Amino acid sequence: MIRREALESLGLRKLGVYSPSSIRGCKRALYYSRIGVEPELNWDDEMLALFRLGHIIHDMRQRDFALLYPGFVPETPVCIEELGIAGHSDGVFVNEVWNLEIKTVGDSTFKSTTSPKKDHKFQATCYMKALGIPRTLFVYINRNNGQEEVYPYSFQPEIWDEIVEIVTGVESKVRAGVPPEKEVSAWKCKRCPYLHACQPFGEKSKSTWRRV
Repeated sequence: MIRREALESLGLRKLGVYSPSSIRGCKRALYYSRIGVEPELNWDDEMLALFRLGHIIHDMRQRDFALLYPGFVPETPVCIEELGIAGHSDGVFVNEVWNLEIKTVGDSTFKSTTSPKKDHKFQATCYMKALGIPRTLFVYINRNNGQEEVYPYSFQPEIWDEIVEIVTGVESKVRAGVPPEKEVSAWKCKRCPYLHACQPFGEKSKSTWRRV
């Protein structure tokens, strides 16, 4: 159960698609997701605890919004079939016509955030495009103390154009059967669910983190 929920939080609940939450990340990881490589979750105890906490906060706020706003629909599925993009938005305020994105972050990130992160803008843009909703309400929550900041964000055509360029570029690699170049990062690679397939560090690529 924990493994399934954790993979879902990474946008990996469905194989063979491009996940909105990963769309601005490593193109090689997008490639492996698209061709259906089975992901492996390698997390240490701290990462697992942070996931559990974030999951609890998400559920709590979604329940709150459902009570406060009639017509709120949590975990709204989205799909842009022609590009192979699929995932789930945190929710939609149907009557108010807003998409919702909840982001739980640490104290230092929360204090330094003054607008939605670029990765999060890309993610929300996929949802807005798929749902036909032109605006997203970002709710950033400090997991250290529960403090919240809300940032409205409108659909930006130029970001959607970048997304299309990313996906079509990876899709061309998929058709050719040639993965994109490795984007090696010591921090990102060791927690990547496709570490086992990519082998960015050669024989040293085996994760020493806890496998859930």
